[in-house]
Amino acid sequence: MSSDLRTITPIPQSEDAIPPAKLVFFCKRCQELVEAKQTKKKFTFRCPKCAKTDVAFGTEESIKNYYRIKS
Repeated sequence: MSSDLRTITPIPQSEDAIPPAKLVFFCKRCQELVEAKQTKKKFTFRCPKCAKTDVAFGTEESIKNYYRIKS
């Protein structure tokens, strides 16, 4: 049985020691991670598969947790 608990790591002293998080896009209609294209609006993205703008974005970990995507 696997544990769902995450370990909390202390914040590094230097900002350079923090690893960058990967940004991903999730199409709410297709229900999958996609390579979205930005529209003319600032924070609006379009899915290349269904051509709709129902695309959420965030870090890979946050999107997988929020939409309950299994890796």
